[in-house]
Amino acid sequence: MLLVGAAMLPVALLPDLAFGALGRLTPVNYPADWAVVARQVADRPGEVISLPFQEYQRYAWNGGRVVIDPAPRLLSSPVLIDDTLWVGDVAVGKEDPRAAQVRDLLAAGRPLAAMGARWVLVQRASGPAVPVTSLVGLRLAHAGAELTLYENPAWTAPAGRNGPGPVGYAHLLAGTVVLAIGFSGTAQVLRRVVASRHASPAEGEGG
Repeated sequence: MLLVGAAMLPVALLPDLAFGALGRLTPVNYPADWAVVARQVADRPGEVISLPFQEYQRYAWNGGRVVIDPAPRLLSSPVLIDDTLWVGDVAVGKEDPRAAQVRDLLAAGRPLAAMGARWVLVQRASGPAVPVTSLVGLRLAHAGAELTLYENPAWTAPAGRNGPGPVGYAHLLAGTVVLAIGFSGTAQVLRRVVASRHASPAEGEGG
């Protein structure tokens, strides 16, 4: 997609982009904690609450640069982060009702276990400190230099869907199309057979 996007840009802009980013775009290795946490969440899938509860994080291992919270991209389960849209110092948008519930629980210092999420991930990043009372009822699953992962022992899996998933629906649709084509072809053959049978006596009488 990046290549396609670059191909769509005017040629004169490309040198500007290259020189503008020179010295500012550098590769960064994520701490090993992320791989450990990612494996645990993948082995036991469930919603994750990422803390500090803010969309943008600042890490010492990233040179203090501000980046979007990587948890939603590195973890295989849904991740709750703060969806507040800021313009300067003004909050202009908050859409996710579950994110609003997390904000309320944190502000009140109440246990996040009440959210029903399976995991609570606490990152060593700059941001508001996590109230100790917010972690009440959670079980420590991993304690690393950069990440601490807690599991909610009271978590229960959400009710499954009463039907096939997206892949199942795709196969079902494909099968329906094939059957429809098959029935259509069969119906045409039958019509030809019936038509020929009705036509035969008339042809005989005419002879």
